[in-house]
Amino acid sequence: INCNEFYVLFRYAVDLIICIDLFGACCVYQIIIAKTIKQVIEDAYGMTPGDLDQLRLYILALLVPVLLLCMITTLKYLAPFTLIADVFIVACVVATVIYSMEVAPPLSEVPSWKDGFGFFEFCGIAIFSMEGIGVSLPIENNMKDPMKFPLVLCIGMTIVVSFLILVGFFGYWGFGESSISPVTLNFPTETFPTVLKCLMAVMIFVTFALNFWAPFNLVWHYMSKKHNPAKYWIWERVYRATFIIVITSIAIAFPNIGNLMGLVCIIKFLSLIILVTFKMY
Repeated sequence: INCNEFYVLFRYAVDLIICIDLFGACCVYQIIIAKTIKQVIEDAYGMTPGDLDQLRLYILALLVPVLLLCMITTLKYLAPFTLIADVFIVACVVATVIYSMEVAPPLSEVPSWKDGFGFFEFCGIAIFSMEGIGVSLPIENNMKDPMKFPLVLCIGMTIVVSFLILVGFFGYWGFGESSISPVTLNFPTETFPTVLKCLMAVMIFVTFALNFWAPFNLVWHYMSKKHNPAKYWIWERVYRATFIIVITSIAIAFPNIGNLMGLVCIIKFLSLIILVTFKMY
C-alpha cells in the first residue's frame, strides 16, 4: 500500500488525535481545579464533603474565568505564566514527598502489585501524565532555534518522568488506596498545605490555557477559511468560547478524573495504532 496516497487523511487524523488529546486534558484540568477549590472551601468552613453533583457546580463556576483566560491568542503572553507554574510544580512535588513520609507505613506492608484493572489504570494515568506531543510541537515551531528542540525535549522529559516517579511512588506509599486525585488533596488541612493546594490550582489554571492554545490553533486553521479575514477577530473568539463551553460540559458530564483520563488515552492510542499500522504497510 502506498501511504503517500493517503497523506491528506493522515494529516487530518493526526490533527484529530492532537485535538482529542489536548481538549481531553483541558477537561481533566478543569475537574482538578474544581476539586481543589471545593476541598479548600469545605475545609475552611467545616463543611461536609459534597458529592459529584456539588463538584459539577464548581466546574460550572469555572466557566467564566477559564473563558476569559483562553481569550489570550498569543503564545508568548502565556510563556511567563507557565514558567511560574513550573515553580509551583516543584514545590508540590517536594511537599508530596514530605507529607507522604509523615504518614507512610512500613514499606513491607505496602502491596507490590495490584490487580489487572489497577495495572491498566496506572498505564493510562502514567501515559496521560507524560505525553505532551501536542504541546511540544507548537513550542518547537515557536522556538528561536528549533534545531535545539531535541535537547530541550530530552531535558524536559527527564524532569517530567522523574517528578512522575517521585509523586507516584511516595504518594501511593504514604496515602495508599485512600489516595485522592490530585495528590495535593491528600495533604493536611493546615495553612501551608492549603496554600500549596491553591498554588496547584493556579498552576493547572495557567496550564489549561497552554493546552487549549495548541489544539484550537489547529481547529482555527480550518475554520478561518470559511470567514472573511476582516472578521477573524470576532469569529476566533466566538469559536474559542464555543469550545470552552463544550469542554466544560464534558467535564460536568464526566467528573471522575480517572475514568476520563482512561477514556482520552484509549481513544488516542487506538487512533495512533491505526496510523502506525498504515505507515508500516
